[in-house]
Amino acid sequence: MITRETQKEEAVRRMKLLGIDPETVRKFEESGEVSTCSCVTGFPGQTEDFVKDTIRELEQQYGFLVYLNVRSETCFGTIDNLFFVGKYEEEWESMVEDLKDGYALVYAENWTYPQNSEMGSIAFRRTADGGILRAH
Repeated sequence: MITRETQKEEAVRRMKLLGIDPETVRKFEESGEVSTCSCVTGFPGQTEDFVKDTIRELEQQYGFLVYLNVRSETCFGTIDNLFFVGKYEEEWESMVEDLKDGYALVYAENWTYPQNSEMGSIAFRRTADGGILRAH
């Protein structure tokens, strides 16, 4: 079985691969702090406490480890796209290949219409300053 520490190491590897702001990676590596990328600029910043609580609940439910949140405002509501490392190591490389191509399997937490929260794939783009924006 995969340990949280192994998932965390994989998460750091993915954050570096994505070119995430080094300070954001450091915070995650040292304390497990999940940052939220702004829906306007994509730059990672603080995550609200209620989102952190939801992340912890989802991690317990699904056995994954969330390492980044990419917020988006859509016609379907405000959505937090939670980038994660799953509990099945045999799936990791295909997920990394998808990341390289600008796609991620995420848990999409819809705050406007909670009944529409679900696991799914999104397209994203990197920003020049170490952030991520969801591609619509």
